[in-house]
Amino acid sequence: MLSSNPAEAAAPASFAAPEDSGDRKARRQASANQRAQLQPLKKSLRQLEHRIEKGQQSLQALQSKLADGDLYAENAGSELAELLKQEGQLKGELAELENEWLAQQEALETLEAAES
Repeated sequence: MLSSNPAEAAAPASFAAPEDSGDRKARRQASANQRAQLQPLKKSLRQLEHRIEKGQQSLQALQSKLADGDLYAENAGSELAELLKQEGQLKGELAELENEWLAQQEALETLEAAES
């Protein structure tokens, strides 16, 4: 029998395949649990990004000092050696941080792919 109410006629037949509210709740809960598991990794990535940014700023400041021509005068040899040593250490630390960031980013992407 056809309904004379246009709102009922326009409504989709959602009664044919009702979604169990328990299934929906379980899926939402599982999704929330997965997001919660990803949060520490995301936080760690943000911290690494911050440390990398600070390291790059320090390296840039150090390289600006190294660009000063007066630094290469004969009586500034020990200062030059110290700055070059610091530059090498900073570059090494940045490389380690970037490698750690790449590893964690890969792990995050793997977990996110497994989630979907």
